[in-house]
Amino acid sequence: MKKLFNNKKGDIASILIMVLVVFTLAVGGILGVKIMNEMFDSMKVMPEINQSNNTMDALDTIQDNAVNWIDFLFFFSIVATIIGLIISSMYIDVPPALAMVFIIGLIVAIFVAGQLSNVFAEFSQTSEISATANQFSMMQLIMPILPFLILGVGIMVGIIIYGKPRGVGGI
Repeated sequence: MKKLFNNKKGDIASILIMVLVVFTLAVGGILGVKIMNEMFDSMKVMPEINQSNNTMDALDTIQDNAVNWIDFLFFFSIVATIIGLIISSMYIDVPPALAMVFIIGLIVAIFVAGQLSNVFAEFSQTSEISATANQFSMMQLIMPILPFLILGVGIMVGIIIYGKPRGVGGI
């Protein structure tokens, strides 16, 4: 297992890690906002807090903007990860004989992304979470197409890794 993640950049293990990170950010973001909203609503009825207009304004500002902030963080994390994968794939030198291993790994990554996409869809449609989950426009846009996104990233990374002349790349 150590060799799978040892000193590689832009390989199939990085794509699998990207799938897991995207799923974790999506679920964690929704749960975080749900917990924050419930906590802030209970704090607003506390006499120590609702006596101060500044405190109430600060709580309202955070509560109003949290969804946009987390949704932007989710989108930016995906874009940054994709750019990092593409750039780092330029610096590894992989023998062409491992192309089949890469293709099988990409198929596994697409399958995992599809399963996690379905888990996210079920999670975001539960009655307790759906109102909060529907506020995240980027998550609702990206998570259903996650397997296709991973396919596109995998094809780009594969072309970069296996399309360059031998002896180019690798640090």
